[in-house]
Amino acid sequence: MNDSLFEISALDRYTIQDIMRVHGQTGSESLEYALGYLFSALANGSLCIDLHDDSFSEKNFFLSGQFIENYTSGIYSSVISTNECDFKPLIMRKTGNSLYLYFYRYYSSERKFEKLLKEKITNAQDISIDTKILDEIKQFQDEKKIALYLALTQRFLIVTGGPGTGKTFTAAKIAKYFSENFYLTHTKKPVIKLTAPTGKAAKRLSEQITIELSESDTTIDAGETIHRLLQYKKNTGAFTFNSENTIPADLIIVDEVSMIDINLFSSLLDAVSNETTLIIIGDRDQLPSVDAGAVLKDLLPDGFVPSYSSQTIQSLHLPDQVATESFFTNHVVELKKQYRSGEKITVKAALVNAGESDMVDAIQEITLSELSSSGIADDVYFIPVNNHDDYIGFLNYYFRKYYMNNRYSQVVTGFENGQSSFADLFDASSESRILTLLRDGFYGSTGINEFLLNHYRKSDTKRFHQMSGVPVMITSNDYSNNLFNGESGVISCDAQAQVKAFFPSENTEENFRAISLNFLPSYSTSFSITVHKSQGSQYKDVFVVLPNDETNPLLTREIIYTAITRAKEKVFIVGDKNILKKAISGKITRFSGIGKF
Repeated sequence: MNDSLFEISALDRYTIQDIMRVHGQTGSESLEYALGYLFSALANGSLCIDLHDDSFSEKNFFLSGQFIENYTSGIYSSVISTNECDFKPLIMRKTGNSLYLYFYRYYSSERKFEKLLKEKITNAQDISIDTKILDEIKQFQDEKKIALYLALTQRFLIVTGGPGTGKTFTAAKIAKYFSENFYLTHTKKPVIKLTAPTGKAAKRLSEQITIELSESDTTIDAGETIHRLLQYKKNTGAFTFNSENTIPADLIIVDEVSMIDINLFSSLLDAVSNETTLIIIGDRDQLPSVDAGAVLKDLLPDGFVPSYSSQTIQSLHLPDQVATESFFTNHVVELKKQYRSGEKITVKAALVNAGESDMVDAIQEITLSELSSSGIADDVYFIPVNNHDDYIGFLNYYFRKYYMNNRYSQVVTGFENGQSSFADLFDASSESRILTLLRDGFYGSTGINEFLLNHYRKSDTKRFHQMSGVPVMITSNDYSNNLFNGESGVISCDAQAQVKAFFPSENTEENFRAISLNFLPSYSTSFSITVHKSQGSQYKDVFVVLPNDETNPLLTREIIYTAITRAKEKVFIVGDKNILKKAISGKITRFSGIGKF
């Protein structure tokens, strides 16, 4: 096999050779081709490959065709199984005209997930709802009342929707009405757990729901990561909670589900009993998990329309709905109405999500001098960068605009001497972010942070310390300090002129926690962060820096959609319009059999 066909590791290449040698297939170029393609697909998040998809044959039409012919004639029966009870390195699943080739391990993961999900939906008993609570729910508008009703009458519910559609608001109301309904039927308060794949997302969910429930009697424990909820054991790699020892909870709400890979999702489903209500929330159009699978997108593919039973339609008086029975009937609600400001951003995000690359020509170009003027409307703009000098000019502009202005300097020095609040400092430091598709290099977050930090250290001498005012982001979980991967803070000096990192906190009188830099877990400066790291965050202004290489595999509509929907008011895309068009035309393709069998 030509080594340049697929970008796979040396270990993967050795494994391919071992598989072929052990199973008597040494020298089979077509099998080697298929294995190389499978390893490449796995590295990009797929669980399998579709042998009838055009991508399988585009590298080598002859070898791909020969592989299918040899498989059909039984030549590869020593290495490829068609029966899950026949343990071989590879297994083939067939549906319609498609053939899906898996490594047995990933096939097993997919089958486990499908089995657990089916059990969760088919085995759970429905819950009765108090008539008074039902009357209150009916007062809500659009899909929210459907979500509230189903959350109280079903044991499993997916709530999906784009940014600003009220997913967190809906989660808070679910917690409130579930608690009230549970108390009426059980005469005790329920145990409610909040969780998410990252500590930052779990904390944000917990804080926002707490705010929504401030006038309610409902109390909820602080949110935690899924690993912490399941009680991950480092020494064995297993979880304390599983099918034999389920999580002691009456309601579990999971946020940012699009970020969860198939194995973690399966472990969560395995640990939730049929007596526990599980609500999973996420935007199916956001970036999928870093690891294997795109579970939410697989479950709710393009064109998916939620369906409801006649009882749901009658109970909520939904004249526009027609009763439909399917596997997901009464188990999925899509929130569509926008409540957050930034309507123009939402419209353009929808065009990006639809792959309308021509919309790039309609985005208004804006120069750095025009940016300096006031009165720019909330919208998506394009800052053309044609060469290195243009790019340096943009970075210098950004630094002056957000970190060298009098307002920021006054807030930073004001916090140092006790004249400004932490809220003022944190809000100022979080007003904008540069989001990058890349982590490394000068067009990545690392390079940008290095450039801007160097400028910042040499600037304003009025600060007590040259690092005061520098935004930072935690990059690993630290449960002892209650700091989590992705959490944002600001470096400053305390009343004793000690340099520390300050983080928001709802549990202290000052609304912040100050931790010495020596005791912080790993962290990085965060003038700029990757789009992946930005998930779950919002900023007033967002600058999206495109790579300067149009062949970069990260150029997809999903990453652009996720980036621009982080903005509350304005988005500025920085780079070459042709590269932006290439990104919007591209789409993350992850193969799996979820929902197809």
